[in-house]
Amino acid sequence: MSLVWRGAALLGLLIGIQTLVLHLGLDPFVDTRRFYEAGARLNDGLPLYSWMAGGSATGGLEYLNPPLLALVFRPLALLPFPAAALLWELLLLGACAYAIRRAGLGEPSLIVLGCLLPAFAWALAVGQSEPIVLALLSWGSPLGVALAGQLKLLPLLAATYWLLRRDVGALVQCAVWSAGLAVLQLVLAPADTLAYLQLGWLRGAMDWNTISPYRIHPLLWVALVVVLVAALVRARSGRWSWASVVAVAVLAHPRLLLYQLMTLLAAFGGPAAAEPSGDGPRTTSAATRIDAA
Repeated sequence: MSLVWRGAALLGLLIGIQTLVLHLGLDPFVDTRRFYEAGARLNDGLPLYSWMAGGSATGGLEYLNPPLLALVFRPLALLPFPAAALLWELLLLGACAYAIRRAGLGEPSLIVLGCLLPAFAWALAVGQSEPIVLALLSWGSPLGVALAGQLKLLPLLAATYWLLRRDVGALVQCAVWSAGLAVLQLVLAPADTLAYLQLGWLRGAMDWNTISPYRIHPLLWVALVVVLVAALVRARSGRWSWASVVAVAVLAHPRLLLYQLMTLLAAFGGPAAAEPSGDGPRTTSAATRIDAA
């Protein structure tokens, strides 16, 4: 079995290289451009979302995230795009490095990383924000989950980890951080925040090709969600609980794209993962739970 998984990781590496080359040639940093233009629109006092202008286009790429990411890009949008893209890409690479460090260098985590390399390659080539979500869930603190949930909504489901463990303190912290970030967006971009809550972004979001069973039929997606939730409830406060909530936060998305799968690596991190020591590679508690034999 170990040989099969090693072969899968090697195949993931090869496909990852091909994916990186493909997207660097086809649509390099297209999502970075999307976030950059969103920040520029805020700087110019223009609507963040196209439906705010009566459904007409905003003159650039459609922005579908909560306002927080566009607010972060406001200072970057003051720079020439190449400089902003370079800084953003360095941040994404740092986020990936942090997540890999949290996952550890044990064979199970490295095999999973290898299998997920196509997702990593796509996200980095287009400058997606998914590596930031991965790093925040790998951190696994209430603030990290709250921030991830304000970048993309479904990562907030990872807070069910503390709900199932009846950790009221951590759950309240996550709720307070989430509320604080929501209020911050409302203060800094009131009209855009209220527009986002109207869910007009769903129309654009569902236009993309998805690997979710929702694309085949909504009932298949419901069945997947039921299975994921059942597995989560079964894990509860056990050793698989954090991995289960990460699986739900990633795979339950009805608009699941390949690059989002990279966040599954956060199953090796989270609240139960000890910080790495300086005396060599570590194996996280999640890594020791996988039988790679």
